[in-house]
Amino acid sequence: MLSAMKKIFEKTSCKIFTNTVMTQKNFNELQEIVDLVKNFQPEIIQFAMMHTKNLKNLRTTLKDSAIKIRSLKINREILKTDGLPFCSMYGFEECVGESYWPEVLDVYNGASKIFSNFSQLENGMRWRAGFCKNCLMDELCAGIWIEHKDEFLKLKIHPIC
Repeated sequence: MLSAMKKIFEKTSCKIFTNTVMTQKNFNELQEIVDLVKNFQPEIIQFAMMHTKNLKNLRTTLKDSAIKIRSLKINREILKTDGLPFCSMYGFEECVGESYWPEVLDVYNGASKIFSNFSQLENGMRWRAGFCKNCLMDELCAGIWIEHKDEFLKLKIHPIC
């Protein structure tokens, strides 16, 4: 991966965007990942919540992930998250990736089928609590990955007012 980024950085004018899925296996290496990637002047370094039911033991928690992201030594202008709602990123709201990426996507599913105007929330991949409509970030927030719903409810997070 690093050799490919080096070639892109040195030989093209392409912008570099990275997305690292946080897992139990790489969780303590996130700062090291930032330190490796930032040498290539990326536009975005994003850290994403894992969202799969099958590998639950590999997933990180919303709470631990938000704390870890806040601890990273990185320019906030290039730091983005995926799957961490604004209400869990107090003080780092500008890092919530859902405010950067489009809400509706064109998705290619690998079976030669393209879905235009695909909404993860409307298709049941993400979830939002009823109180989310009272949040200042309501129109920007895409919710959380559905796999983290029970954890979110246990955290007793409140909307940003």
